[in-house]
Amino acid sequence: MGNLQSFWGQIDLNSVSQIHSISEGFLDFLKTTKTEWEVKDYIFRKLLHFRFSDLSKISSASPGLGFIEDLDDGCIAAGVFGTSNIQKRGLSIIGCPIDLDNVELGPRSPGLIPESDISTVRFSPLNEDVRDEWMSTDVSIHGLRILKDNSRRSFTLGESRKEPGYFIAPAPEKKAAKSKKVKKQYDLVVGSAAPEGKDKKPHYSEAFLNSIGMTEKELNSATLSLVPASMPNEMGSDRSLIQGFGARELLPVYASLKTLTDLTRPEDTVVVIFHTQKGECSRKNHNKEITEKVAESILKKVVEKVSENAVKDIFEFSRILNVTDLELKQSKTSQEVPAKPLPIGKGTIIGTTGGSSRSQRLLGIIEDSLEKAGIPYVKSPKNYEFHSGGTIGTAFSKSIPEAVNMARVVSVSRNFCSAVSKIDLWAAYRTILAYSTH
Repeated sequence: MGNLQSFWGQIDLNSVSQIHSISEGFLDFLKTTKTEWEVKDYIFRKLLHFRFSDLSKISSASPGLGFIEDLDDGCIAAGVFGTSNIQKRGLSIIGCPIDLDNVELGPRSPGLIPESDISTVRFSPLNEDVRDEWMSTDVSIHGLRILKDNSRRSFTLGESRKEPGYFIAPAPEKKAAKSKKVKKQYDLVVGSAAPEGKDKKPHYSEAFLNSIGMTEKELNSATLSLVPASMPNEMGSDRSLIQGFGARELLPVYASLKTLTDLTRPEDTVVVIFHTQKGECSRKNHNKEITEKVAESILKKVVEKVSENAVKDIFEFSRILNVTDLELKQSKTSQEVPAKPLPIGKGTIIGTTGGSSRSQRLLGIIEDSLEKAGIPYVKSPKNYEFHSGGTIGTAFSKSIPEAVNMARVVSVSRNFCSAVSKIDLWAAYRTILAYSTH
């Protein structure tokens, strides 16, 4: 219980309860001295309705961070799974729970999957005609509509075999997409091919509009946010936890959806859309390129309406590191890379996903830039390695709890698509893990 006590000892439980709306039952359980086995038993019996022996169904190829849902109280706890013998090492609780306001993101949300359905995710084959014409991916769509009064309405399309396949792609210039030519201005497209005469503007299918409860005109005037979730393993998500639950595409965006909506603090209607691939084609280069361009287009629209420039900072920072990545190839040490101004502030946490050596060099560049700019920061005792070589090592704040309580969290990865998707709390919890385990 050393990890759990060391972290909880740093913060005021009552304060955390107010900030994160932690369930009282879980807090009461943690306020008294517990053995590590008792905590594991509580998590897997009461929260997950799992027996500890059922951990054998979760791949133990590598460690990673995951969210576990409290089925009784709607509470989320962060945990890390072991590396070699998962039944022996089990689960170490390392973070404070957060409340997602009971937002349901579809039938395969983490913690909501019946034991019999583990590792059984349905994939539909990619429509070859759609792929060739639109250079995109057949997806299921999950999203959230937030109104001015902060009321929320979640929606899901494309999960049922009876529903049509959806995809998100740039709108083509007439029929030029057949020859792989697209417009310079990219738009969000949901549904099948746009009808004749509508190929120069976003097109939304009737089923999609009915599900979201908006007309096309209303949707076009709303703030649109795109959270790409088609390549979870490249976003630093935990493969072992995702494989165990059979919901590999939902976990990376489960927290990011809530955090992204918090960042926008909408003055008007906000529609957050994240898409998941139905087919195994995430490694297709054209899919990566298209998703990246669509994400950039949507994010630019969001930037104009986001308070405190939070998303703009993330957007600019990811672009800076993309440039830095090119310079890295020509340098042997971080000192050889010229420092660039970083649009960050107190309470920001920076993390990277990618090759471990590259991640460490990127963190070195970040820290050099911070020192030259006179910005105080906290450095992890060690760069903690995660699945896919992700490294978290730097938090810009006087204390880790203070940084975690900040809404602005930045995580950077190898490509822009992943960088956009990382507007979430994963980096914060990974930083906690680095501090609590070393």
